Amino acid sequence: KVIACYLNGYSDIKLHSDQGFSENQMKLLSEISKRLYLRIIEADEKLVHLQSFVDLSRVPLDSSLRRMANLSLTMYRDSIKAVIDGNAELASTVISQDDEVDNFSFLLLRLLRSIARNVSLAAYLGLELIDCFDYQSIIHRLEHIADNAVNISNSALVLCNGNRRLPNKLRERILDVGMEVHGLCEE
Repeated sequence: KVIACYLNGYSDIKLHSDQGFSENQMKLLSEISKRLYLRIIEADEKLVHLQSFVDLSRVPLDSSLRRMANLSLTMYRDSIKAVIDGNAELASTVISQDDEVDNFSFLLLRLLRSIARNVSLAAYLGLELIDCFDYQSIIHRLEHIADNAVNISNSALVLCNGNRRLPNKLRERILDVGMEVHGLCEE
């Protein structure tokens, strides 16, 4: 519900619980608020007030999207390298970077939804409303690339934890195909 409110442009989100929030729920709300650039303004056992201070008109869409793309593609490249080299540390690093891609995704999708509802924001940012669909598609694809990088990295960890390595021929083929895909994504 918090994510849905955030994506729909709500800057103030108040959560009420008649039974009170458990410690686990409070931890989850804290994690979610950090990921969504929200701050917990007020909290007690039955109320949590979240607020966003992000001025969407100041979010640089193109440079944020480029940063998200660079991060997703670096994660993908590093996940292939982790499988090829049997590098558990690199695989773990890739997995830890997924949260940053998710953060970009939520912020940019919130911006696009706001633009779609507010034509003056679109004009201010120099966008046509139709552009929002293209940006949204790109954001989802970049998120998908990052998610696949995490899946590949998890496979690398399974191999590393089992002290197994792929045969040289298979590693060469994975590297060739992986780098070809990486090049296509960069284009």
